[in-house]
Amino acid sequence: MAKKDVKRRSHILTARERAFVEQYLLTANGAKAAEAAGYSPKSAKVRATRLMSRPRVIEAIKRGQGPRADRVGIESDRVLAELEELAFSNIADYEIDPVAGTVRVRPCAPPQAMRAVAAIKHRMTRVAKGNIHEIEIRLWDKPSMLRLAGRRVGVAGFTDRLELTGRNGNPIELDRRINKMSDDELKTRVAELIA
Repeated sequence: MAKKDVKRRSHILTARERAFVEQYLLTANGAKAAEAAGYSPKSAKVRATRLMSRPRVIEAIKRGQGPRADRVGIESDRVLAELEELAFSNIADYEIDPVAGTVRVRPCAPPQAMRAVAAIKHRMTRVAKGNIHEIEIRLWDKPSMLRLAGRRVGVAGFTDRLELTGRNGNPIELDRRINKMSDDELKTRVAELIA
Protein backbone atom coordinates (compact mmCIF):
# COMPACT_ATOMS: atom_id res chain seq x y z
CA MET A 1 0.00 0.00 0.00
CA ALA A 2 1.39 3.43 -0.92
CA LYS A 3 2.27 5.97 1.79
CA LYS A 4 -0.38 8.32 0.40
CA ASP A 5 -3.10 5.69 0.87
CA VAL A 6 -1.96 4.94 4.44
CA LYS A 7 -1.99 8.63 5.32
CA ARG A 8 -5.42 9.11 3.75
CA ARG A 9 -6.83 6.10 5.62
CA SER A 10 -5.40 7.27 8.96
CA HIS A 11 -7.98 10.10 8.93
CA ILE A 12 -10.94 7.82 8.19
CA LEU A 13 -13.03 6.90 11.24
CA THR A 14 -14.20 3.36 11.87
CA ALA A 15 -17.93 2.81 12.34
CA ARG A 16 -17.55 2.68 16.13
CA GLU A 17 -15.37 5.80 16.19
CA ARG A 18 -17.98 7.61 14.09
CA ALA A 19 -20.73 6.49 16.48
CA PHE A 20 -18.63 7.62 19.43
CA VAL A 21 -18.07 11.06 17.87
CA GLU A 22 -21.79 11.48 17.12
CA GLN A 23 -22.74 10.54 20.68
CA TYR A 24 -19.98 12.68 22.19
CA LEU A 25 -21.28 15.70 20.26
CA LEU A 26 -24.71 15.07 21.80
CA THR A 27 -23.70 14.35 25.39
CA ALA A 28 -20.18 15.76 25.86
CA ASN A 29 -19.62 12.72 28.09
CA GLY A 30 -16.96 10.26 26.93
CA ALA A 31 -18.16 7.24 28.92
CA LYS A 32 -21.79 7.66 27.83
CA ALA A 33 -20.71 8.17 24.22
CA ALA A 34 -18.56 5.03 24.29
CA GLU A 35 -21.41 3.01 25.78
CA ALA A 36 -23.85 4.33 23.17
CA ALA A 37 -21.31 3.47 20.46
CA GLY A 38 -21.49 -0.18 21.51
CA TYR A 39 -18.69 -0.58 24.04
CA SER A 40 -19.30 -2.45 27.29
CA PRO A 41 -20.56 -0.29 30.18
CA LYS A 42 -17.75 -1.73 32.32
CA SER A 43 -15.03 -0.57 29.93
CA ALA A 44 -16.74 2.56 28.54
CA LYS A 45 -14.65 5.02 30.54
CA VAL A 46 -11.36 3.40 29.51
CA ARG A 47 -12.50 3.13 25.88
CA ALA A 48 -13.51 6.81 25.89
CA THR A 49 -10.06 7.79 27.14
CA ARG A 50 -8.40 5.73 24.42
CA LEU A 51 -10.70 7.11 21.72
CA MET A 52 -10.09 10.68 22.86
CA SER A 53 -6.35 10.15 22.47
CA ARG A 54 -6.68 9.36 18.76
CA PRO A 55 -5.95 12.40 16.59
CA ARG A 56 -8.58 11.48 13.99
CA VAL A 57 -11.30 11.24 16.69
CA ILE A 58 -10.29 14.56 18.25
CA GLU A 59 -10.28 16.19 14.81
CA ALA A 60 -13.75 14.78 14.02
CA ILE A 61 -15.11 16.14 17.32
CA LYS A 62 -13.61 19.58 16.60
CA ARG A 63 -15.13 19.54 13.11
CA GLY A 64 -18.50 18.67 14.62
CA GLN A 65 -18.33 21.29 17.35
CA GLY A 66 -17.30 24.13 15.04
CA PRO A 67 -20.55 24.51 13.06
CA ARG A 68 -22.65 24.14 16.20
CA ALA A 69 -20.67 26.84 18.00
CA ASP A 70 -21.04 29.12 14.96
CA ARG A 71 -24.77 28.40 14.78
CA VAL A 72 -25.46 29.25 18.43
CA GLY A 73 -22.85 32.01 18.62
CA ILE A 74 -20.74 30.49 21.38
CA GLU A 75 -17.16 31.67 21.39
CA SER A 76 -14.49 31.12 24.01
CA ASP A 77 -14.37 34.86 24.78
CA ARG A 78 -18.09 34.87 25.47
CA VAL A 79 -17.85 31.83 27.75
CA LEU A 80 -14.94 33.41 29.62
CA ALA A 81 -16.86 36.70 30.01
CA GLU A 82 -19.80 34.80 31.53
CA LEU A 83 -17.47 32.93 33.88
CA GLU A 84 -16.00 36.27 34.89
CA GLU A 85 -19.46 37.62 35.78
CA LEU A 86 -20.13 34.61 37.98
CA ALA A 87 -16.67 34.28 39.53
CA PHE A 88 -16.32 37.94 40.47
CA SER A 89 -19.89 38.64 41.51
CA ASN A 90 -20.41 40.63 44.69
CA ILE A 91 -23.43 40.52 47.01
CA ALA A 92 -22.95 44.28 47.58
CA ASP A 93 -24.15 44.81 43.97
CA TYR A 94 -27.73 44.01 45.00
CA GLU A 95 -30.35 46.09 46.78
CA ILE A 96 -32.93 44.18 48.78
CA ASP A 97 -36.14 45.98 49.63
CA PRO A 98 -37.77 43.99 52.46
CA VAL A 99 -40.88 46.17 52.49
CA ALA A 100 -41.68 45.67 48.79
CA GLY A 101 -40.11 42.20 48.67
CA THR A 102 -37.86 42.95 45.67
CA VAL A 103 -34.22 42.57 44.66
CA ARG A 104 -32.61 45.14 42.34
CA VAL A 105 -29.14 45.70 40.96
CA ARG A 106 -27.47 48.81 42.39
CA PRO A 107 -26.73 51.60 39.87
CA CYS A 108 -22.95 51.21 40.36
CA ALA A 109 -23.05 47.44 39.74
CA PRO A 110 -21.88 45.82 36.48
CA PRO A 111 -24.67 45.77 33.86
CA GLN A 112 -24.83 41.95 33.79
CA ALA A 113 -24.91 41.50 37.59
CA MET A 114 -28.29 39.69 37.61
CA ARG A 115 -26.69 36.81 35.69
CA ALA A 116 -24.74 35.92 38.83
CA VAL A 117 -27.95 35.29 40.79
CA ALA A 118 -28.68 31.59 41.12
CA ALA A 119 -31.91 31.96 43.08
CA ILE A 120 -34.13 34.46 44.82
CA LYS A 121 -36.52 33.13 47.43
CA HIS A 122 -39.32 35.36 48.62
CA ARG A 123 -41.64 34.38 51.39
CA MET A 124 -44.40 36.64 52.62
CA THR A 125 -46.12 36.16 55.96
CA ARG A 126 -49.31 38.05 56.79
CA VAL A 127 -49.46 39.56 60.26
CA ALA A 128 -51.99 41.83 61.97
CA LYS A 129 -50.09 45.02 61.07
CA GLY A 130 -49.29 44.12 57.42
CA ASN A 131 -46.92 41.69 55.73
CA ILE A 132 -43.44 40.45 56.59
CA HIS A 133 -41.22 39.77 53.60
CA GLU A 134 -38.31 37.37 53.88
CA ILE A 135 -35.95 37.51 50.93
CA GLU A 136 -33.03 35.18 50.32
CA ILE A 137 -30.64 35.80 47.44
CA ARG A 138 -28.11 33.15 46.40
CA LEU A 139 -25.29 33.72 43.93
CA TRP A 140 -23.69 30.98 41.85
CA ASP A 141 -20.93 28.99 43.55
CA LYS A 142 -17.91 31.30 43.36
CA PRO A 143 -15.17 28.71 44.06
CA SER A 144 -16.41 26.51 41.20
CA MET A 145 -16.59 29.47 38.83
CA LEU A 146 -13.12 30.66 39.84
CA ARG A 147 -11.77 27.14 39.29
CA LEU A 148 -13.32 26.96 35.81
CA ALA A 149 -12.08 30.43 34.88
CA GLY A 150 -8.62 29.67 36.28
CA ARG A 151 -8.39 26.51 34.19
CA ARG A 152 -9.57 28.34 31.11
CA VAL A 153 -6.88 31.01 31.32
CA GLY A 154 -4.17 28.64 32.62
CA VAL A 155 -3.67 30.03 36.12
CA ALA A 156 -1.12 27.92 37.97
CA GLY A 157 -2.81 25.80 40.60
CA PHE A 158 -6.10 25.51 38.71
CA THR A 159 -4.97 23.10 36.01
CA ASP A 160 -5.42 19.35 36.28
CA ARG A 161 -2.41 18.66 34.12
CA LEU A 162 0.60 17.10 35.78
CA GLU A 163 3.93 17.01 34.00
CA LEU A 164 6.74 14.83 35.23
CA THR A 165 10.33 15.13 34.14
CA GLY A 166 13.44 13.14 34.78
CA ARG A 167 16.83 14.33 35.96
CA ASN A 168 17.80 17.86 34.93
CA GLY A 169 14.43 18.41 33.21
CA ASN A 170 15.02 15.63 30.70
CA PRO A 171 12.40 13.01 29.82
CA ILE A 172 11.85 10.24 32.33
CA GLU A 173 13.92 7.20 31.49
CA LEU A 174 12.25 3.86 32.08
CA ASP A 175 14.45 1.11 33.32
CA ARG A 176 13.17 -2.30 32.31
CA ARG A 177 15.39 -4.42 34.57
CA ILE A 178 12.42 -5.86 36.45
CA ASN A 179 12.26 -8.95 34.24
CA LYS A 180 15.92 -9.65 34.97
CA MET A 181 15.60 -9.34 38.77
CA SER A 182 15.34 -12.32 41.07
CA ASP A 183 12.44 -12.68 43.49
CA ASP A 184 14.62 -11.57 46.41
CA GLU A 185 15.81 -8.49 44.49
CA LEU A 186 12.21 -7.61 43.65
CA LYS A 187 11.11 -7.96 47.28
CA THR A 188 13.99 -5.77 48.42
CA ARG A 189 13.17 -3.11 45.79
CA VAL A 190 9.46 -3.09 46.71
CA ALA A 191 10.37 -2.71 50.39
CA GLU A 192 12.66 0.24 49.50
CA LEU A 193 9.89 1.90 47.52
CA ILE A 194 7.36 1.44 50.33
CA ALA A 195 9.78 2.90 52.88
